[in-house]
Amino acid sequence: MIIAYDVSQIRLQRAGIGRLAAMQLQGLLASEGRHTYILHGWSPELDEETIRSFIRPNVRLSIARLPGTVKRVYWNYLRMPPIQTLIGQFDVFHSAEPLLPPIGNKKAIISFNDSAYYKFPQFYNKTTARKWDYLYRRALRRADAVTVLSENTRSDLIEMMNFPPEKIHVVRPPTDPIFSAAEKPEEEARVRQKFSLPDRFMLFVGTLEPRKNIPRLVQAFEMFQETGDRSISLVIVGRRGWLYENILKSINTSAVCKRIILLDYVADADLAALYRMAMMFVFPSLYEGHGYPVVEAMASGTPVITSNNSSLKEIGEGAAILVDAEKIDELVEAMRRLFDSEDLCKELSTKGRQRATLFSVDNAVNAILKLYDSF
Repeated sequence: MIIAYDVSQIRLQRAGIGRLAAMQLQGLLASEGRHTYILHGWSPELDEETIRSFIRPNVRLSIARLPGTVKRVYWNYLRMPPIQTLIGQFDVFHSAEPLLPPIGNKKAIISFNDSAYYKFPQFYNKTTARKWDYLYRRALRRADAVTVLSENTRSDLIEMMNFPPEKIHVVRPPTDPIFSAAEKPEEEARVRQKFSLPDRFMLFVGTLEPRKNIPRLVQAFEMFQETGDRSISLVIVGRRGWLYENILKSINTSAVCKRIILLDYVADADLAALYRMAMMFVFPSLYEGHGYPVVEAMASGTPVITSNNSSLKEIGEGAAILVDAEKIDELVEAMRRLFDSEDLCKELSTKGRQRATLFSVDNAVNAILKLYDSF
């Protein structure tokens, strides 16, 4: 069988979707040689070095280094010619996102990562949200199978689009082994110096956008500092996404802004060290289709505070402190509990590492291969 695998998200500065596409592909190629793969990608930001490292006798590349606008016009609006005329014949097109190019009568798998735009339309530009809804629904109608990252997203998909449950397959995303690596004191010292980090800090990782609930995190951190002598800082790691102006304002006008360190995109090697060094990881998002940073923090052995909603409850229950993301006092109390109890930190560190093992490359690859074999 020939699989056309979408590598468009495997970019130089990739986030969760790009990491997932790269790790799944690496695992697929390492586990079997029954299938032939065409690695197809459109982006001027592709991590071509990583993509070329996947070349095997059963793998060939089809890379178009064109602006994203060209890809979107072709995939989403022109709908012609069939993509086979550009990349050759294939049996299954496996998309890393809930979008499809024109593929004629070939089989299609799409990845539906979350329904945030549908659940929280107030956090998105209205025109953009309507466009996504139209394009996603069209791709879903065409898809022969849909992979989702959690049972919660599966339920969302059935609820919001009345999608046939038998076509939805939960494939829990693997976590990069870099986040479960042993402590490296010299690496951590380098990263601490690079970012001018204090001895103790709590950490947040995520795109700066409204759903991540960062202003409430900042308010909770302020209140936490008021409850006693709390010699700890807050480090926020994330690129600017959309509607982030109020987030930056909440940080810059905070009474404890001198104890808040805002970093941009951080490479994985540095990010792994940040997780290991953090006293706690705090992620009070209002909704997640998976919550990659939560599992990465768990794999690193960092105790986690996260929300009792969406897939975050699914991931964290029994292995993290869960809070109502809209109740700042619950966030403050959770911070206090971890700050004051070394035993609780050790307990959640152990439980988190155990939970993170469920998100393995082998489990994801076996689920994908089973799906390929069903066609």
